[in-house]
Amino acid sequence: MENYIVSLWAVVTDGPKAGLIPVQRRATWETGEDGFPKIQSHPGVLQPLVAGKGEQGEGPAKTLLRETEEEAGKGFADILHGKMECGRKFYRFSQKEYTDKNGNSVCNYNFVVKVSQDDLEKIKLHAGAESALIFLKKEDVKKIRTTKEMDGKEIKEGDLVMFPDHLSVMKGIAGGVI
Repeated sequence: MENYIVSLWAVVTDGPKAGLIPVQRRATWETGEDGFPKIQSHPGVLQPLVAGKGEQGEGPAKTLLRETEEEAGKGFADILHGKMECGRKFYRFSQKEYTDKNGNSVCNYNFVVKVSQDDLEKIKLHAGAESALIFLKKEDVKKIRTTKEMDGKEIKEGDLVMFPDHLSVMKGIAGGVI
């Protein structure tokens, strides 16, 4: 089985958040499968709107829909599914292979979707993760530091920090790819 993760990025098309990019800020803890809190790795780091690992028998598109429903709610997943079907408002932006810390080859599929103000209102972040949805301007990309740059330093509330591979995607989006 191919090891892969999917990431969903979005750009708002209208309303007061037009042109902004919604991302999640990781919390310090989340509720585990056993119902008890567990410490989350990389607290405070900015991530795509949705991200997750593929499971046995899924392809990237099915993984994206499942993860979207889990992390952003069924209402938003239904909107995403509709955009996937029309094809013009949703597309695969990039695919990058890398080796994880255990030496496994992993493929990261990044998808980008244009969303309306009405679409945003359907997002219901997974309560167990305690993440926060924040909106970045395209020019904020210049202020984002990587987790490697912050190695050993505490990430504070106002810091903009991303994993290096996420920052490269963010730069592509900010550069007007969509």
